[in-house]
Amino acid sequence: MKKNTNDSTNAQRRAFLSKGIMLAGGIMLTPLWLEGCGGGDNQGEGRAPKKKKGTSTPAGDGGGGDSGTPTPVAGEYKCVDASELGSKQSVKITVNYKGEHIDWTDPRLKKTGLAADDGAHAMGQPKDEKETVEEVLAKFYPEPNPLGTKYVVEEKVLTIKEGDSVRLCNCVIVLDPRGPAKVAKNPRNNVHVLNQYFRFEPRVHDVATRGHVTWDNKDPVNHVVATPGIFPTNLPNVAISDGGTATTGKSVSTNTGEGALGFIKKGWYGVNCSLHAWELGRIYVSDHAYAGVSSKANKCEVAFDNVADGSYELQVWHESASEPIHKEMIEVKSGFAPKSIDLAKIA
Repeated sequence: MKKNTNDSTNAQRRAFLSKGIMLAGGIMLTPLWLEGCGGGDNQGEGRAPKKKKGTSTPAGDGGGGDSGTPTPVAGEYKCVDASELGSKQSVKITVNYKGEHIDWTDPRLKKTGLAADDGAHAMGQPKDEKETVEEVLAKFYPEPNPLGTKYVVEEKVLTIKEGDSVRLCNCVIVLDPRGPAKVAKNPRNNVHVLNQYFRFEPRVHDVATRGHVTWDNKDPVNHVVATPGIFPTNLPNVAISDGGTATTGKSVSTNTGEGALGFIKKGWYGVNCSLHAWELGRIYVSDHAYAGVSSKANKCEVAFDNVADGSYELQVWHESASEPIHKEMIEVKSGFAPKSIDLAKIA
């Protein structure tokens, strides 16, 4: 009986794996990989919201109510240069927040006790055993970091104050096409991220499908950057999904040369440094250009140009979740007015 059970199990495994795609270099992408099995905070693996034909779109955090009307299913569309679009509009989305205002200078966000970095040294020079980590870092970073606190900020739910309103940062705003035959293609094929002050900057960003991200280490210690769920190359020994080590002044990238695949699947990815648990980031991958990040620089007002007329599902992705925290349908046409989204407090 035991032998028959094992034979059955092995047969099931062979049948399952036979559905995968074999890449050059002998890499197998299995059905689970292709489906983007993710989950958990900062563990997205190309996760996209599920779309069901003929269903209504939930309002998500921030309300808005369910209209009860059917949601158009994402159809086939072609990504083209903006010059090839017919009717197109400018769209502005503002992200308001009903939770507590916590900005970059809040002392509660400061990370203390850098015990994991006792081996840090400044600019490649041997560390004096009598020096503390703070003293070493003070030589390497003579000025406080641009976020307003010294050296390390443990970012979570960050906001800005604009007039009397609180606005939520680090949200990816997406206009997911539900009707246009042609949309503007995402031009962000190569994105550089600074790994500095023990954080990623930008912490949340987008990149084009099959695009690449490079992380430049400007800190006095090593960083091991990893993002699950992708093979950026056909050479398994340089897969960033297994962790890529960037020494001081060096970089790690998904673009490792000829054959590099980049982010081959659209969706939501988590990024982390295995040496510094508070270093987390998010990447949204799309083939179209209608994805942008609410930030301090744009006052959490995300502006899109060259938006083709038609129906879109407006989605808000926040780094705290692996699914959109807000979804609603909008119709883009001539005279489209700026839109505000009011989001509830994030736990």
